[in-house]
Amino acid sequence: MAEPEQEAMPFDAGDAKSVKDLQRSAKTLAMRRKEALLKFMSDKEGRTWFYDLLVKCHIYRNPFSTDPIQMAFSCGEMNIGQQILVELEAADPSLYLLMIKEGHENG
Repeated sequence: MAEPEQEAMPFDAGDAKSVKDLQRSAKTLAMRRKEALLKFMSDKEGRTWFYDLLVKCHIYRNPFSTDPIQMAFSCGEMNIGQQILVELEAADPSLYLLMIKEGHENG
């Protein structure tokens, strides 16, 4: 039999323990994300996958369009790509540069 679900307690920013617990959870999550990126980027196929994703996000193109809907869509793609790029660079700049080099070589 399943256990009854507990209601999530609302976050209390005035409670030092709650704040510290939330900070610890955020730090743990950030470490796990970085470790996952490093595992993925340490593999050539992983770097190829990320490079292809960044290309699809058009991060190095100007998103301008005379059609405002198309421009908004392109800006959204580019924004996601830039967020991923920042995470990749922060995780390991040398693996990021290797990914770029391999991507250009594979053209």
